[in-house]
Amino acid sequence: MPLRKKKSPTPQRMVDDASSRVCFAYFNALGQLQNLAPDVELAAEQPGPPSIMQCVEVIVPQGLKPGDEMSTTVNGVPIVTTVPAGAVPGKPIQLQVDAVRCLAQEVVRAHRETNDLIGVLEREHGTETLQRERLNELREQDEQITERLRRAVTDAEAARTRVQEGLRTVERDHLS
Repeated sequence: MPLRKKKSPTPQRMVDDASSRVCFAYFNALGQLQNLAPDVELAAEQPGPPSIMQCVEVIVPQGLKPGDEMSTTVNGVPIVTTVPAGAVPGKPIQLQVDAVRCLAQEVVRAHRETNDLIGVLEREHGTETLQRERLNELREQDEQITERLRRAVTDAEAARTRVQEGLRTVERDHLS
């Protein structure tokens, strides 16, 4: 069976995929927030959205010691923290992170990626308005070409008729 060469995704396909990732990020974020949210009674006035802390386990990178700054990712979101006292490189530690902030950043990142891809699509294919203008230009050119072809067909039919009449005249003259 011959191997098929994998096609590069089109900008439109890339935007569609990015949009799916945005939807997934929202769905994932909302589901996680629901699972992490404590049961609270609703008061008449809420002071604002509470932080929902989430405990995550990360591995301390090699070469770091307690007090060093450490970068990691949680739910795909970059987090910078300080290596706690007693932590050992290569061993897991528990971090408390603001789940709302992490999930919100994930959604924002997915939106930015989608907007970047929309920009690529518009640069490659122009805006929708420019595409409509180009389509109208092409339709106008098509009408002009069609009209020229119709005139050429009409002229060709007239020439054919004249040639046929000329042949009949020659035949008559020749037979008489």
